[in-house]
Amino acid sequence: MSLWYGEFRKSIADLWWCFLVVLSAPMFLRMIMLRWVRPKINSWRRKFRVQASGDALSDIRVDMDKLKAKDFNPQDFYLEGQMFLGLDDTGAGIYMADELFRKNHSKVIGPSQTGKGIMLGVLLDQAIMKGWGAWFVDQKPDDFIYDIMRESCERHGRPAPLILDLNGVGPGSYGPFIGGSRRERRERVVKTFAMADNGTNADFFKREERKVLDYLMPLWDGTLGQLAKLLKGNHPEINDVMKSWVKEKNGSIESNVSEFMQLDTLRATVEESFKVEEALRSGAVVYVRSNINDTIVRKACIALLDELVQIALKKPLAHPTYLVLDEIRFIVSQTLADALATVLSKNVFMALTYQALTDLLNLPDKTLNAQSIKGGIDINTQITLTYRANDFETAEWLASLTGKAQKTVTKMEKV
Repeated sequence: MSLWYGEFRKSIADLWWCFLVVLSAPMFLRMIMLRWVRPKINSWRRKFRVQASGDALSDIRVDMDKLKAKDFNPQDFYLEGQMFLGLDDTGAGIYMADELFRKNHSKVIGPSQTGKGIMLGVLLDQAIMKGWGAWFVDQKPDDFIYDIMRESCERHGRPAPLILDLNGVGPGSYGPFIGGSRRERRERVVKTFAMADNGTNADFFKREERKVLDYLMPLWDGTLGQLAKLLKGNHPEINDVMKSWVKEKNGSIESNVSEFMQLDTLRATVEESFKVEEALRSGAVVYVRSNINDTIVRKACIALLDELVQIALKKPLAHPTYLVLDEIRFIVSQTLADALATVLSKNVFMALTYQALTDLLNLPDKTLNAQSIKGGIDINTQITLTYRANDFETAEWLASLTGKAQKTVTKMEKV
């Protein structure tokens, strides 16, 4: 043992460095593998694999560069009993059953020139193809949608679209207070001329105006021309006492009538006026041209939509009717917002378009409760189509609807 121990000590004295190599080599090789070799292999694999990497946070600025617009003919993807909504990332069609589509209102959100008009044209084309009633209320107006509607009617053997240009440039004329029962006509006058109480000192005078209106209603045929004469007392049943009272108490009614009569389109007689109920019940294709910059045209458009809702609520329509309202914030009313919850059962379903969520909080009519209307629209439009949200509020809201994707993030690959 002494000889063995002596040899062992001699070996350690001569080869002590071997023990350091044996101890340090595994740690050094492990460091080389983890810090350089494995990252190089992973980098090479990511470079050549096809699927998207989960090793980094997704960034829309990067993903947008990978997305390319697809050039295709939507009509090639139409299916019986299905509404075509677009293509997925593999080029396959995205569909919703007609029955489900008709049971929900939809909202189409996005800035100008991002694709809303094309989507609306595709939806209206399919509605016409399926034999539904199809209305488009144009605010700007769109350069193509009327042509899409006209060509679709020709292609599917349907009568040409009825045109109502409230600006007076194109065909059509409309008496905002001609159609409907006396009670319905009165309701439209009160709303259109802002004669309803709103909790201010002006309510006293508005009540007097409504008394004048109630007195004149049995004598009035609904035309603006006759109402202007009645306000001056030009009727055999109005005696001198009542004539003086009408002139004194009519308040803003006379000024509103005067403003409306500046537009030739709105001075329609009973025979000339666009027949809203007839068009609605016959399942017609209708193009209405409004104007976001003309206050009177907008008010007339609101009266038209109020009349449409009044007609629909009386009795369910025989034909499904698709009502598309462009730039809804300019023509929304409390009647329309309330109707979203009720007209679906009457065979009317709507598509409302606007540019951002904040649009519904900035309504031209300041007497409306914008927050309430926005909430009603959000709740009652279950289908959402959106295009490139440019403002933070809309983008954040849409992100909250789409959920979160779990991603694997590589903390460190090389030191």
